[in-house]
Amino acid sequence: TVVILGAGMAGVPLAHHLLKHTPASVGLRLVLASPNDEMLWLYATVRAILPDAFGDDKIFLPLGPAFAKYDASKLEHLVGIVQSLDPEANRVIVSTNADQQQRTLDYDTLIIATGSSFREAMPFKNLTDTAATKNEVHNLRNKIVAAQSIVVASAAQTGVEVAGELGQKYGLTRAKEITLIADDALPLGPETRDDIRRTVSSELAKLKVKVVANTRV
Repeated sequence: TVVILGAGMAGVPLAHHLLKHTPASVGLRLVLASPNDEMLWLYATVRAILPDAFGDDKIFLPLGPAFAKYDASKLEHLVGIVQSLDPEANRVIVSTNADQQQRTLDYDTLIIATGSSFREAMPFKNLTDTAATKNEVHNLRNKIVAAQSIVVASAAQTGVEVAGELGQKYGLTRAKEITLIADDALPLGPETRDDIRRTVSSELAKLKVKVVANTRV
């Protein structure tokens, strides 16, 4: 039995690979445990917060249809949250989202693919479950619509991308004032080449994004 914790950009492809390529003689049984029943397509989440960019169906991909082609005796997708892990006993306990019942999973191999999360409830990563993530995406869209000015308090990769998307939609037309806070002289971190950072700063200026350098919130 293989238990994969996390149904995201690592866990889902790995589950597919094991189900497709493990010899039948092995007798694989795979349990995919995650709080989400739809996979969040991370690469599109930044644009997805823009109102009218595209629908939820472009970033939330239902897992059921994706795994329907496999033998049900070999795969179980358990939607829930891990409560405890006992590596000595090769055992993990999951509380199911539907009824909060605890399921004990004994495994031969455990793969932890839970990914990371933001400190605040930002929907660029999965939140507690799919419904919560969708709700926060919708909340951000509504806040963006209502705002006259928007401050992006990070000039790392995600922050720059958010500022660029907002600038493209609102900055060029001066519909909203877009500001990017950078804790260094230029956007992106010092590990990025200076010529690239200067280019990013120049492109943001073309989108009418105001960059406030050497500043922290």
